[in-house]
Amino acid sequence: MRVDDILERLIRLDEDAELMFSPDIEFKCYIVGGGALMIMGYIIRATNDIDILETMPDLLQDLFKKYNMNNAVISYADNFPSGYEARAKKVDINTTKIEFYTLSLEDLVISKLCTTRYMQDTSDIESEKVISELNWIKLEELADGMKNTMISKMNYEGFRYNYQNYVRRFRNARIDN
Repeated sequence: MRVDDILERLIRLDEDAELMFSPDIEFKCYIVGGGALMIMGYIIRATNDIDILETMPDLLQDLFKKYNMNNAVISYADNFPSGYEARAKKVDINTTKIEFYTLSLEDLVISKLCTTRYMQDTSDIESEKVISELNWIKLEELADGMKNTMISKMNYEGFRYNYQNYVRRFRNARIDN
């Protein structure tokens, strides 16, 4: 699925939700992972599904399955920095029932660095465009806050290792040049 396909799915999901729920019910979905980076224009590649965090997942579960949206990422909620909602950016599509957001670039980088599949999952955040547009000061602030967010000390130590390696490879290399 390409970025146009992702946006079309979001619109169709919103249309179905509008038919299913009363006018007073509204939803917010936060798109994460490669799908978010595609929507934001940072990467160009295909994806199999759309990873999302959602505020009322039980109500939309059937629609998520229908449109191949993965809300199981909620199991990894501690991989997302506190306050990501305030930094999220609204996806520029016309919807009425569901507001779609992408996490900030810095939140997405942090979440990718939290994964235990670091080497598989980081190619998306190693592009020149991502590296050049990152707010490295904000990234450092969010990384420091992960100590209070992550469930286990072992997970945090793995994240710190990944984060320090990422900074050494990309930020420090940019400063030296």
